[in-house]
Amino acid sequence: MLALAALLLILLGLYVSLGRYYVPMIQGSRSDIVQYIEKKTGIDIDVTGIKGEWRRFYPFITLDQLVVRAPDKKTTPLYFTQIKFAPDVLRSLLNRNLIVREMQVYGLKVRFEQLDDGSWQLRKLPTRDSKVPFNIDRFVNWVYQIGVLAVDDAEIELAFADGSIHEFKHVAVNLENRLGFRRLTIEIDPHAKTSSLTLIAEGHGDFRSPIKFEGNAWLKLRRFAVPQLQGTLRAQSIKLNAGEMSGETWLEFSGVNGISAITTLSAPLIRWHYDDNSEYQIEQVELPLRAQYHYDGKLQVYSPQLQPGSAIAPLWRNAILLWDTRKKNITLRSQAVDTKAIVAALAFDPHLLPEKLRTTLLDLSPEGQLQNLELAVPLDRDSWIQQARLRANLADVSTRPWHGAPGVSGVAGFIEAHAMDGYIDLASDKFALNFPNLFPAPIAVTKALGRVGWQIT
Repeated sequence: MLALAALLLILLGLYVSLGRYYVPMIQGSRSDIVQYIEKKTGIDIDVTGIKGEWRRFYPFITLDQLVVRAPDKKTTPLYFTQIKFAPDVLRSLLNRNLIVREMQVYGLKVRFEQLDDGSWQLRKLPTRDSKVPFNIDRFVNWVYQIGVLAVDDAEIELAFADGSIHEFKHVAVNLENRLGFRRLTIEIDPHAKTSSLTLIAEGHGDFRSPIKFEGNAWLKLRRFAVPQLQGTLRAQSIKLNAGEMSGETWLEFSGVNGISAITTLSAPLIRWHYDDNSEYQIEQVELPLRAQYHYDGKLQVYSPQLQPGSAIAPLWRNAILLWDTRKKNITLRSQAVDTKAIVAALAFDPHLLPEKLRTTLLDLSPEGQLQNLELAVPLDRDSWIQQARLRANLADVSTRPWHGAPGVSGVAGFIEAHAMDGYIDLASDKFALNFPNLFPAPIAVTKALGRVGWQIT
């Protein structure tokens, strides 16, 4: 036993001695190292300087100013001021591949580009063989083998599909990989006095595939400038700017069960505008929400006190919002809705409803409550008129006279309305008809039963 221990000490001493002797000579192998990196990644790089040193029991390699350039030599998809890493010599020899114990990256500059379908990708890297694209997944798999990866003072650029660009500076990233357990920390301007972002995620699995990842995440925003979002609403292009947001979000990734979230985000102002240059805004937006996302494309958002804005809050009680991203429709369910407030909210932006429907709602000016509400809104323009639907129980609802029809009050019953037609099943004990041009006072009805239908032409 003593002989074995002595042999191990001798081998360890020999390993350290050889390392201290040969590692500093690595700067003379600059071209060989560059060729190795190019062979492994398939991209052309340029490295200003390379040096090596021995720390504790491991070699440390330093690459200065590593640059990846496009074939035109004008753009730089990736730039690193400095990279320091410690190879795991034994594991690298056993796996015949470079495995890194720890790596420190300084001054990273990277650009992500949004595709037309809304997804994101790393800016296309030029490869030595134009027929073989850069394999980002293979690169990430290699990163997952690094014990500890630290990125300091990085700059990230987001290029949106509409041509707008959003930059994040002073970004710090830390990734730890320990036997399948991963911990990711991202900070943007962590020491800034006004604006910052902090994200911490940890768990088992692959961050790229939430269905294969189980863990938790925490996001904190402090007056953080959120990038502008772009979408389509009833064939109109809409751009949403939430400005500076603050608050916290807790996320739980549970594999096949999906992602659950609790958020307390707020924004002093949310502004959106359309192709026709019309612009709208809501001040003091509070979003105390809970959400559940399922991997079949369904998003469920709910909160007992959902408040979209101080001017129109609260609109509803115990609301649940269901968003089916595959079928492209949204369904809102609520125990009770203030009809006056919801009409004001819908009429606030004329792009939300067809003009005839919007005008009709404003003329009727309904008041009262819609209970057990279910509002289905398809996002596809071609399906809007056919599939838009509202169902609810009426509680003490009243409307103004409209196009020769009398005004009503004390309405109770059930309503089903579509974009251009609908009906009401009456069951009222306090029903009254209002003919302002014929009678000075409403006509009270002891009991009202029946069905009333309408159609907008």
